[in-house]
This record gives sequence, C-alpha cells and structure tokens, in this order.
Amino acid sequence: MKHYFIGLLSFIVLFVFQTTAQAVDLNLPYGGEVETVKANNVNAQLNDLNQYPEYFIGTETRNTQIIIPDEPTLKMLNAALEMTTYLSNLSAYNKVKLLKESQVKTIFDATVIIGLENQFKNASFNELIRNSKVKDGLSLTIQPITLQQSTKNILVLTGEEDTVFEKIGVLTEEVFIQQLYGSQLTISNMPIIKNRTDINLITFKNMGIPSITLSGEKMNSDTYSYYMPYYPFIDMKASVELHLKVSEMIQSSQREKSNPLEELVLLVNNVPHSINLRNVKADRNGDIFIEVPLSKAVFTSSTFMNIQLTANGLLNNPKKWVYIDESSTLNFHVDKQTVSQFTFRFFPFPKTDEPITIVVPDLYRWSDLLAVYEALTINNKLPKITLIHTDDVKTDLLKKSHVIFIGGKKQHELLKDEVLVVHYNDKVPDLTEHGFFNVMEFAFIQNNPWDEDYALVVFDAVSNTDQYVPKEFAASLKMLGDNANIAVNGSGGKVHTNQAQITEKNLTQKLTSNMLDSNSFYLLFLFLFVVIALIVYVWRKRKKK
Repeated sequence: MKHYFIGLLSFIVLFVFQTTAQAVDLNLPYGGEVETVKANNVNAQLNDLNQYPEYFIGTETRNTQIIIPDEPTLKMLNAALEMTTYLSNLSAYNKVKLLKESQVKTIFDATVIIGLENQFKNASFNELIRNSKVKDGLSLTIQPITLQQSTKNILVLTGEEDTVFEKIGVLTEEVFIQQLYGSQLTISNMPIIKNRTDINLITFKNMGIPSITLSGEKMNSDTYSYYMPYYPFIDMKASVELHLKVSEMIQSSQREKSNPLEELVLLVNNVPHSINLRNVKADRNGDIFIEVPLSKAVFTSSTFMNIQLTANGLLNNPKKWVYIDESSTLNFHVDKQTVSQFTFRFFPFPKTDEPITIVVPDLYRWSDLLAVYEALTINNKLPKITLIHTDDVKTDLLKKSHVIFIGGKKQHELLKDEVLVVHYNDKVPDLTEHGFFNVMEFAFIQNNPWDEDYALVVFDAVSNTDQYVPKEFAASLKMLGDNANIAVNGSGGKVHTNQAQITEKNLTQKLTSNMLDSNSFYLLFLFLFVVIALIVYVWRKRKKK
C-alpha cells in the first residue's frame, strides 16, 4: 500500500549512541526479581531501537511490561494504552502487561518505562527519566539498569511535558517503526501524513497474506482471515485486483486447445471467483493485473472475510505455476454514507478513520480502558483517540467524533436522561423495560446527541462498582453483528441483546405505516368521490333550471 507523507525523515532530529552510559541501580519493593532469558535467544539483550517491536511482543520465554506512574496524566495513559494494545495484538502469548509503578515486582528484559520527571515515587525510575529527558520532543532511549547484580537494558519514553506522548504513533505506525534505529532517538516533529485517498484499498500484505506460488505440487493456499471495517453490506461493492505471474508452460498452453483449462479460483467467504489463466495477458515485464469483482453473496453479516486461492488444471506438473504477489489489493467501493440509527452492528464504528473521544469518570480501571482500546482495534490499527476526564469535557469536543463514556449517568452529568436509549431512575439504570434482569454490566449505542452523524456508546454497571467493561464483554460486542442498541452482560458472562425487540418494533412501525398509507388512500378516494358527486349534483340542478 502506498503511504503519502511529507518530510518523513525530518522527524528524526537527534541520534546519540550510549554505549558507555552508566547503569542505574534499580531498587524495587519486595526485593525485586530478575527474569532470565535462555541463551539461545539471539535477541536476549536490547541494544538497538530497530529491535522494536519484535523484542517487545512477548514469547514463551519473555514477558513484556509497560510501566507508568501510579497517577499518570491522561495523555500519558493514552500513549501507554495505545502501545500496549499494539504490542498485544502482535503477541501470540498474551504476555504484554501495562502496570502501575506500585504493581512492579519484577523487571523483565522487555521493559518500557513511560513518564515525566518526578512523577514516579521510585527514585531509580526518576533517575532513568532524568537521564533520558530532552528539552524538545519525545525521547526514546535504551537505558542500562542493574538489579540484583544483573545488568540489562530497558526502553525509556519521556519528554519535557505530557504533550510529547501525542507522538506515540512513532511506536504504533508501521511507516515510522521501519525507521527506528540507534540507542537514542528524539522525535521533535511528527511528519504530516496526507489524507488517504486509498482508504478503501488494502494490500494482501497488510491483510497478512504473503506472496504465494501455486503449482501442480501445491494447488491450494492457506485460508486467511481479515476483519472487515463495517459498511452496510448490501450496498457495498468490492473487488480484488490480483497481481500475477504465470509460468511459460501455462502461457504456451494458451494456444493448445486440447490441454485441460488452467484456472485460478479466488475463494472469498467460500464464494468462488474463477480466473481463466488462458485469457490473461501479461505486460512486457511478465506482470498480469486482473480486477475480479466480488459477488454480493460474499457480504454476509460476518465481520470477517476469509480468502483462499486454488489452482486447477496444473496436472501435478511443477513447471506449471501461478504466482500471486502480496501487492494484490482488496478494494472497497463505498459512497460516503451516514447512518440513520446506530446499532451494535456498526460497532466498533462504520469508518475506521473517524476520531473517538473517550470520557472517563473519577474512578475507573485501566483494564476497562484496555478492553475498550482492544475492541476499537481493527487489524491492529486504532483510530485517533482523545482520552479526557468528565469534568474537563466541553461540548465542542463531543462534536465531529464518536463518543464513549466509561460509566453512566451517575458518573457523568453530561448524560441527560431524555436523550438516552436507557432511562435512569434517580441515576439507577432501568433495564426491565427492555426485557432484561439479572444484569451485571451493560452497554448501549445510539446516535451522538451532540452530533447525529456519529455514535454515542455508554458502558455502565448496575451495581456500585468501578468496573464497567469486562474484557470478554467488550470483545463480544465487537463480534455481535446484531441490529441491537442494548447489550447486557448476564451471569456467567453470557451476552444478551434487545435485537428481537428492535425487530418487532421496526415491524410494528412498518405495519402501522402501511396501514396509514392504506387509510390515506381510502380517505382520498372518498374525498374525490364526494367532490365528484357534488359536482354532478350541482350540474344537474343547473340543467333543470
């Protein structure tokens, strides 16, 4: 996929190699433990930023921890959440943890410390921050530490003020990550990325599909799954542009009518799309580009697209092969649409490039935010997120943005009962009118009352608690695909929705509308009949005169 940006290299303004940096003696409560890594791990020691992200994604023998102060600023917390979410999605072992300073009992080899000077209670952490701090920009520094006579290197992120953490994209965007190297890097100015004109174009590579060669010896590829950003499926048109090369034997067989037909089959959600390899034409470089319109049968209510490639007619002949390049693309053809009524079928949200404002109450859990960030992640990409405390919210911030509230009416004065899908009686949610009982946590989605073109989502709980978003509940919402606007987390973690009620309500409204239309027709007919009768009566009366 093409990346459009201005001055991409200009954001790297300083490299300092710290091969002789003095190790900081790290003192931890509880004595502190040292994680050991097996010697056969070639990346056992962190030495260069170009080891990111692989060094930090967690393996069977390595845990990863991201440490921030007990009371971080929201900009700092947002950066830590985005980095944790990004690395967690790369990890197959779920070993990336976000920790408060007071929770740290072990220093792992893969450790990241995020903070500002004098924010930590631990003097050793503050010393690491001082050693890394720069006056202008976000500093990424590999720092040596000593713990129980063991020396290791960790990554420290800091700056002069918390606004520097808005540059966390340097560690979550592939186009920037590819440029990381050295043991110290200062990000003064992030490059400007132009508005994407190809937002609905996704390469096979970005979908996790590598370049593939099919032959008489291997005629089927693996099946690859890709999470589709939601669009109204019935209205969506899509195609796949394949970048191919075929062997000379297949090209020569194009003239041989007696040979079996060589065919490439693109299976999308088990719907076959056939490409006759005898009809393809290569350019002077031997490259073949074919656009394959996708059948409407592909677009079900599933949020996943499964893709497989199969070659037929190659007769177990290794000299007959077809190569599919990873630069092939999936193309969505979507007109700009607005959503008249948001339901959880639109969650996380219809378009992945729209901003999101998350409003937090006085008391909340980081685990709730991690669950929400994970639910908002599509193909390991997060939209632009603004994290803000409820007391600091201005209504302008709630416009031109999807809005998520952690907690309900009791925690947020901004939420007014008259515009909410779920009604509150004296700040207590009333879910019985929607057919629910025995509810622990719940969520509802509706049009944003501050900007109807965007969505409002509220995560709340029935009991007095500071946990509103269990991880499994948030993950279930992402997979629902229901035309429901209320979802509840019942006992045992089973999720229930009001989809049946919504369907019944819509059907009733449709029947009522049809009846009104029918009644209107009869009333109009009766009115015309009366008018005509009156005209005839007047005409006859005048004729008699």
